[in-house]
Amino acid sequence: MRSNRRKRRREELNIQRNDGIGERCLGNFPSSEELAMLDGKTFKEVTSNILGYRAKDILKLAKDVESGKIRLDEFEGLEDKDDMFHKFRQIRGFGPFASANAMMCVGYYHKVPVDTETIRHLKEVHGRTNCNKKTVTKDVEEIYNKYAPFQCLAYWSELLDSYETKFGKLSELPNSNYHIISGRLESFDITHSGISG
Repeated sequence: MRSNRRKRRREELNIQRNDGIGERCLGNFPSSEELAMLDGKTFKEVTSNILGYRAKDILKLAKDVESGKIRLDEFEGLEDKDDMFHKFRQIRGFGPFASANAMMCVGYYHKVPVDTETIRHLKEVHGRTNCNKKTVTKDVEEIYNKYAPFQCLAYWSELLDSYETKFGKLSELPNSNYHIISGRLESFDITHSGISG
């Protein structure tokens, strides 16, 4: 039903399946069912240049969801956002960054996912020149807690505005230029030291 409601742009990503069905084309947002049908070797070969070291954990997550080992319906009953964050953290591959992103996807916006792109943004936009891995969480709280419980929405809105100021309207950016806003710091023309992607 989900795939009927959303239109997925299909890329030419043909995958040989080991179940005798033959080749299959996956779109940009394959379901856990589609991913779980793939064997680890094929999945890694096809996605290594896209997912890198995360490929193994993503495939395991899809297989765990499909097997019932991870029950997504258990997340629906959680009303305490800290309990939900803790439950995400229990899943292999879900550190603070992935868990904060997952929280946003289910409607909780109080945690800003922090990484090197957040550090770059705080240095460039907020003048937090001393921001680093050790201080970024405190810096984020000082800047965005005034937007509670929507800290993450405020951050993302501000981040997207800064991208559009730098690169132009994102909706008009050709696909071939998506890499410049992928969070890879080498794509930005900045000279801040001490940040690596």
